[in-house]
Order: sequence, then structure tokens, then C-alpha cells
Amino acid sequence: MGLIVVGKRERLRLHSSSKLWHSHLGLEVKLPTSNWALHNSTCEKKMAMERPTDLYERRFSAVRGVQAGREYYLANCPFYLLPEIFNDLDFSQMPAAQRAQRIINKTRVKAIRDYLLLNSNSYVFSAVTVSIDGDVRFERDGASNSSGALLVKDKATYIINDGQHRISAIIEALKESREIEYELLPIIFFNDPGLRMSQQLFTDLNRYTLKPAQSLSILYDTRDPLAAAARSIAAEVSFFRDSIEYEKTTISNRSVKLFTLNGIYNATKLLLGKELEDENTGIKQAINFWESLGNHLGEWRAFREGELASSSLRQEYLSGHNIFLNVAASVASAARFSGINMNDVFTTFAKMDWRRSNILWEGRALQNGKITKSNISFVLTANVLKNKLGIELSDKEISAENRCKA
Repeated sequence: MGLIVVGKRERLRLHSSSKLWHSHLGLEVKLPTSNWALHNSTCEKKMAMERPTDLYERRFSAVRGVQAGREYYLANCPFYLLPEIFNDLDFSQMPAAQRAQRIINKTRVKAIRDYLLLNSNSYVFSAVTVSIDGDVRFERDGASNSSGALLVKDKATYIINDGQHRISAIIEALKESREIEYELLPIIFFNDPGLRMSQQLFTDLNRYTLKPAQSLSILYDTRDPLAAAARSIAAEVSFFRDSIEYEKTTISNRSVKLFTLNGIYNATKLLLGKELEDENTGIKQAINFWESLGNHLGEWRAFREGELASSSLRQEYLSGHNIFLNVAASVASAARFSGINMNDVFTTFAKMDWRRSNILWEGRALQNGKITKSNISFVLTANVLKNKLGIELSDKEISAENRCKA
């Protein structure tokens, strides 16, 4: 028997069987005690003849609880073990009725992987939920009824009820960085013989999930420089100050708010680009842009001076909606790229009739008099300003224009 040291992990290799024993962070994968004495050729032959069906089991330090009469076990699983337990997460060829999960969204996995790798010192993952179909038993730790060890035979089947994208992302991240292999993922295990409850668990866990509104996420996000920029712009631009909806992505007709924080964020991204090279400089440029634009718009000035209510601005003008912010930011960015003076941009916007009654906006920003939020409406509205400024349209913009005029 030889000792192999790999990083911080010690592994004992038992000749040709190559079965491993791990002791790290409360996890063990161990051989039955009787097999450890087999160290000579005679014993090896006997082991080959009398090899047990399950050669080893995984041992998780765990806390046991009861929910609705069913036991569950909360354990910490080191990242390096996840590829061994969940070695096949591609269920795309399996009929939906036979699965207990949705098909993996690779784009979402990539986004979570990048989040983990970029924030390896500050990321946060909540517990995932996993069902086990196999030989499972719980060993109490002394006199405690709740703490102890969860032992799972090697041939058990694991089904992820909630958290498959997080686990897939961790597995992908491990391919690029081994520095995170000893990080821990909390897992809630349910013993589910035959996996009869797995589909119902998936349904129940996702029944009342609600993604937070984008505005609220932006308000709380301290990682994204554009989120920080949007918050600064909302607080410092005189036309936005005290008039931004920070919790919702829509504004009711009677609200005293004018724009949403996610509207400011999306427009800022169009104005400054997705990547801020210099956050402070970008924020100053954006604040100056919105202040200057507002000073050229009579309806914005009237709103700031209290002469026009936010509800009236939204009901009567296109310039009281997020689509206007996106159009203004996009046109300004294109103008800067084309070498057009920004004062010419402000003058062009000032000369436009932004009232919703203007027939020019029907079929572009409006459909039957109602504001539309589609990308094609944004493109067609921006085209009007780009044409007036002499900005060359892209093939996509020309195609949209031709369809609009057909």
C-alpha cells in the first residue's frame, strides 16, 4: 500500500482496486474496515473473489432536521467532489416527463461561472437541494440527535432538485481554476427512494420564487460599476433627483416618479458602453450629458420647476419615458463616434416635437397611441434623430426603416 499526496489531499491507494479515502472538511469516502487488512497477494486474491457490491461510501458531516415529517440533512460539500457526484447533468435528450429538472441553460451557467471566478473572494451561493436514491443512513454524533454524519453508498443516484446551474457553473469553473476546489457548497439532502418525490420537490421549490425587480438589484449591486454610475446619476442630475423609482421597473399613472433606476442604468450603458474604463470620468460625462440635454428640453425644465407634473409629462410626451432615455443615449454615442459636436445633438433634440400626439412617432415609438418597449421601436425612433444629424445607419437600421415605410 502506497501513500500519494496531491495538494492538500491525502489519498491511500489499495493496489489495483484504486479506491480512495478522503478526509477533508467533514467528508470521508472509506473502504469497509475488513478490506484494510488485505495487504499481501493471498488476501488480494481473496478480495477479488469476494468483492462486495458497494466497495465504499461517502460520509458527510451533517445536521439532521425534519420538515413535514420527512428527514433532511444539511451538509457542506467541497467543490472538488461535485464532478464525481454529478458527472452527467445533460438531460436534453430525455423527455420532460421523465426528468425532475429543466434543461441546462448554458448561457446562464457561463454567467454564474464567470461571477464565481471574478469574485472568488466574495461570492455568495445559497444551499442547493438534492434527492438521493440509494442506501442512506445517519449516524448521530454522541448524545446529539441532530448533528452527526450522513453515510451514502457509492452507487446511490443523486438528483438536483434546485441548484443545477450553480453546480454546473462550479464544475466548469474548476476546469479553469483549481484554487477554488476546497470551497464549500451547502447542500440539503432528501432521501427519496426511487426518486418518487423529485418532480414534486422541483415544483414546490420553484412554485413561489420571484426574481427581484431590476431596479432594486441595481440599487443594491456594489460589484457592477455601471450600477454605481446609475445610482450617482440618479442622485446628482437635477432632473432625476427625487424623481426616480428605485424598487420597480414600471411606474403607475399616478406616481410622482418620472423614470426608473433600471431605465437610467440601461441608458447609461448605451451612453458610456458596457465597460467603464474610468468610473469617475464616465459618471461626470453622463451627469453633464443629462443636465445639458434636460436644459434643452422645455418639458423637462417645466417638470424641474414644478410647472408640469410627472404624470402629465408621461401622458403627454415621449420624453417622459425610458425609451426616450435609450434613444438619447444611443444617438449621443453614435454622434460622438461620428465626430459630431454634442451641442448639435442637443439642438436637434430640442427642435423635435416630443409630444405623443406627433404623428411622426406612430409606428415607431407608438403603436395605436401606446408606448411600445420593443427593440424595433427603439431602433426606429433613434433612426429619426440619426437621419437629422447625418449619422449613417447600419444595415440592420436600414432594414428596419424599410419595413416601417413599406
